[in-house]
Amino acid sequence: MTDITGIDHIYITVNDLAKSEQFYDTVFGILGFNKNSFESGTEKHIQYFCRHFGYIIRPARSDTVHNPYSAGLHHLCLRVESIDDVFSVSKNFWKAGIAVTEPQL
Repeated sequence: MTDITGIDHIYITVNDLAKSEQFYDTVFGILGFNKNSFESGTEKHIQYFCRHFGYIIRPARSDTVHNPYSAGLHHLCLRVESIDDVFSVSKNFWKAGIAVTEPQL
């Protein structure tokens, strides 16, 4: 049996790559991720990564807005070392103008 050790990468499609890049630059900058970009075919992809996994955004092929309650990705949760990390990141998101729910256990 194969031993799965974690997530390698996640691809997310976005309607506005430039706007999404600005948003994720802030989010993943706060989280300390690295960034690069590459092309797959003729489409630009932007990758944010740390030593554990990569998060890649790419252009959507339709302009339909994602509904988190339809089939597909609902949300992504990242594991951190302590509850203090959760509160710290939440505070930094608020400072950056990113509305997040209040942190809780």
